Amino acid sequence: MKTNLPQFSLPPSRKRKYVKERDTKVKQKNKYYADKRNKAKASALRPGDKVLVKQQMRIKLVHRFRQFPEVVSRKLKGSMVTVRHKDRTLTRDASHFKPVLALPLSHDDLRTPGNSRPSTRTTTAQTFESSRKAAAKIRQ
Repeated sequence: MKTNLPQFSLPPSRKRKYVKERDTKVKQKNKYYADKRNKAKASALRPGDKVLVKQQMRIKLVHRFRQFPEVVSRKLKGSMVTVRHKDRTLTRDASHFKPVLALPLSHDDLRTPGNSRPSTRTTTAQTFESSRKAAAKIRQ
């Protein structure tokens, strides 16, 4: 004995609209929780800001960022940022840039009134070279 059970179904156009709305709501909810968990925030970089660019190659003794600042020329969609330095431009995600808050204008600005030597950090290579020169003087 075959019987058909009564059913209620939405027409295909209304069903598709309902599924699409529900999908959008769930995606927004998931994005909110993911951003909250990852502490995501919008980039504060603006055109004209000075930034340091992250190095592509990671070697243990090399700084993570390039030494010379570059200028943000424009902000593209999302978190993409374009920087320029002299004649080259570079477009990367905002996470590849580190904002520079204040830079000394020249090498003389690093000097303090009580100290005639500039207060800069020495690299391992500079320290090694100076200790090698000192050892050579002692041997002579």
